Amino acid sequence: MISIGDELDGKYIVARKLGSGGFGEVFLAHDEVACRHVAIKVLRTDDRDRGLIWEMQALAALDLQGVVAFYHHFTEGNRLFLVMEHCAGGSLQERLRGAARFPEMQVMEWAVALCETLGAVHDRGIVHHDIKPANILFHADKRIKVGDFGVANRNTGTCLYLPPEVLLREASSRTDPRVDIYCLGLTLIETLTGVHPFSFMSAKEAMEARIRHDFVPDTLSRWVQEVLLKATHPTPELRFQTMRDFTEAIATHRVPYVFDSDRMKAHMLAESAQVLIERKKWESAQKLVDHALQLDPDCVAALMTAGRCHLMVRRIDRAEDHFSKAISINPRTPVQKELGLLHLEAGRIPIAISLLTDHLQRNGADFEAYNLLIKCYFLSGRYEAGEDLADAVLAAMQGARNVNDCFETNRFLCRLLSRGERDAWFFAEALRESGVRCPFWATTWSSSMNGLRLGVEDAPP
Repeated sequence: MISIGDELDGKYIVARKLGSGGFGEVFLAHDEVACRHVAIKVLRTDDRDRGLIWEMQALAALDLQGVVAFYHHFTEGNRLFLVMEHCAGGSLQERLRGAARFPEMQVMEWAVALCETLGAVHDRGIVHHDIKPANILFHADKRIKVGDFGVANRNTGTCLYLPPEVLLREASSRTDPRVDIYCLGLTLIETLTGVHPFSFMSAKEAMEARIRHDFVPDTLSRWVQEVLLKATHPTPELRFQTMRDFTEAIATHRVPYVFDSDRMKAHMLAESAQVLIERKKWESAQKLVDHALQLDPDCVAALMTAGRCHLMVRRIDRAEDHFSKAISINPRTPVQKELGLLHLEAGRIPIAISLLTDHLQRNGADFEAYNLLIKCYFLSGRYEAGEDLADAVLAAMQGARNVNDCFETNRFLCRLLSRGERDAWFFAEALRESGVRCPFWATTWSSSMNGLRLGVEDAPP
């Protein structure tokens, strides 16, 4: 037992107990040599101590202001003592327990600081695995810091904050930064609302909520919803891939979606190849699908079409390879577009954007979905994003007149509004009256894919 007043390692005088948990206990002590207060974490020793100490020393060598400083370690009997910086401002968990509510911008400022710290740590191949309010601490000068590196890895994280791929024990790298991205996203939701979204759920219910991805509150600002939806996406490939991406989204108040014209073309080639397969023109179909996979080796539609083509001519092994890769990229039923339209009609724009971009990353030639996404950008006042997306589609669809007309009109309207030309609404109505279709206002599609009919009821106030 460690008691107040005990001397540890010949120089640390125990002042009081700070806390305890599954990892062990933490004490506040005074360093009689350095004349400062320190936090001493006491753990039972085991075979993982060498890796833990290496990680703590590697972090200390980085000398990052955003990481709780590690001074040194010592052992007594079967116990390991880690001597670290004392953060007098306490933890984020303690502040939340005090029923504190923080302004949205304050929380996002903390988020930027945490992203920058974790990004620097990830660059060295170290992942925390247990980002949560208890491990986010405040220095006496109010600087925010991340603690419990190494110790967190030892205990494999806290289930309440972990992403689905970790809980489902899917194959994932121990150095995958997207685990920390997910944990930080959940931590930010809890900080903004005061309640963890899975607090009152069973483990099964919490997992279902993670997969449904419906727990980001719609009471938050739209751009904040968008950022948090991206950070907590159940599929790692569709989250922010790095903390720098996370930081950029917060700084710009938008998630920077990148649309690849090669992906669009690959999907179109795959669709044409599917028609040839139905006509039993195997050789021609194979040429098209091979070209599609050269443009985008991860195009799910091209992989599926290639698999069908090989299957028809009984190249079983090659067909299986293509199907396996397609399933590994997209293991879930693709219903994102339909859900995106549903949320769009209900006015939940950030969720609609998240679902539609998810769908388009897997179905890059779905022009109906692109038009729905432009509508989302338009109705949320993000005219420059709508113009950029229309540009990308037009670049990929050179010569397709029935699609070009729609997107050229969209681009023109978004360009007018991005430059403050509010008369664009009157211009749009004039276009409708003259018979030109504008795809991002109406609720149904024409079978010819000419676009969505303009409806003035969608005009912003």
